[in-house]
This record gives sequence, structure tokens and C-alpha cells, in this order.
Amino acid sequence: MNNMSKFVFILFSLWLASGCTEDLVVNDMGPKSAGEESDSDRPSADTDTGPMICAGSGTDSSVADAMLDFILVVDNSAGMEDEVRMLQAELPAFFLGLTQWGIDVHLTVISAPSPAEDDKIKNGICLDAPPGSGNCPNDSSLPTYLHIAQNIGSKDALTALLNTADRWNAAIRPGSQVHFMVVSDDNADVDAASFKAALAALTPPVSAFYFHGIGASMDKNVACDATPVHICCETAAKAAVVYQALSEQTGGVFHDLCDQDFIGAFKEVAAFISKSLCESGTEAQPE
Repeated sequence: MNNMSKFVFILFSLWLASGCTEDLVVNDMGPKSAGEESDSDRPSADTDTGPMICAGSGTDSSVADAMLDFILVVDNSAGMEDEVRMLQAELPAFFLGLTQWGIDVHLTVISAPSPAEDDKIKNGICLDAPPGSGNCPNDSSLPTYLHIAQNIGSKDALTALLNTADRWNAAIRPGSQVHFMVVSDDNADVDAASFKAALAALTPPVSAFYFHGIGASMDKNVACDATPVHICCETAAKAAVVYQALSEQTGGVFHDLCDQDFIGAFKEVAAFISKSLCESGTEAQPE
């Protein structure tokens, strides 16, 4: 592993392991607390690192070379401006960290591009390298990153996922672990049972998968009427009932969008992935 790879791995390990995300500041010198930090306290790029090893399994198994197909759908509606900005900021670290654990990651993002052809669409995605090409709006960088350019309305995430299945499903590799994720401030227009049935009816069928959601825990009107006023009054449209149900039914992660903590959300998902890729659900630790 070269020095840059080691440095990225260290950043990701600290990002995943840190207990308080609010005090973590990341710049080109690495992570440090909000207070002053000496050079000796910063991680060294020469620190020995390696693949994520499955602890407690009684073997030397690791997640190195495990295949992961991660399909992310992003709500591009008007109320998602801040959330899309935070999401785009966290995606590269999430992707790079998983690859530094040795995981063979293919990321698909279904979202309006940025800039979009329609100037009314303001909340699109474009990723620099890695994982994207940075050639906005055509930022796909195959085979590791596919951007399916489609504007996602407030309630349309699951419908859009099914309508674009001919593209992302063809890219899923045999033997790969499949994870879906939706980020939205609204609920879905498809119920959980219908969505799972539609996935199972695809060719080839998708019946084994994990689902993760970053969605609101409470309807906006309920949150605004609460005493004291709940934070979802500022950030939610509708409670993400379907996304939460899918997360629970598949054992995935559901994170409250109203917290506006995308670092914490991706930490949870990364930890879940490392665990799910290890034998018998055992936890993972750096070698």
C-alpha cells in the first residue's frame, strides 16, 4: 500500500472510529479536533495498515476482495439543497474508505446531474475523481462509478430505482453483496412489500439485499405542532415510513435526516458493511 493509500485508510479509520463527529475537522493536513493539535498527534502516513480483518471468527478471514454493489438514489426536490450538498461532500470519503479496506466497490448513483439540462433543477450530483470523473455533468467513471442521470422527485426514489433497473441490475456482479440506499426528506410512493416484490420479479431477480435510508423520522406538520417544536419542522416533508420499514426488514441502517449528520450516517453504513461482509456477522477491526 503506497503512502497516499495508507493516509486515506487512516483518515477513514479515524472518521469511522471517532466518537464525536461535531469536533472533527478534516483538511489537507488530516483530521484534528476543533482545538489546537501538535504535529506529533497527527496520524503518520507511514503507519502500517491493511485490510479489514474479521475479528472473533477464529480465522484470518478479511473483507479484502469482497465485492460490493452499492446503489444510491438521491431526492433532488427543492427542499434537499443542504442535504445534497452534505451528501456529495461525504460520498468520496465513504467510497475511498471502503476501497482501502480492500473491498471491491462499484457505486451507482441515481440522481439529477449537476449542472442539469433544466436550469430549474438545482440539487443534482456530480463527483470529482475518485470515484467520479469530474467531467460534469457526465461524471461516470466505469466500472467503479456509474451515474444514472435522472431527476428524482420528492416521492419518486423507489419508482425511479425500479424504472432504471435495466441499467443498474445489469451491472451487478455475481457473488456481489447488494446494498440500496435512499436519501430523501419525503416518503415513498411505493410500499415496502410492493418494492421487494418488484425487485424479485426482475431478470435476474434481486431478492437478497440490504436497504439503508436517510429520511425524516417525523412529518413536518407534526414536528411543527410539537411542544417544543421538533427539529424535523425545519428539515422534513414527510416521515420516511417506507424507507424505515425496508431498513428494518433487511437489517440495514436507517438514519434520521432531521439530525443533518451525514458523517454519522455514513459511519453507520460503513460499519454495517464491514460487519455484513465478515463471517457470521462478526465485527471487523483493522489488521
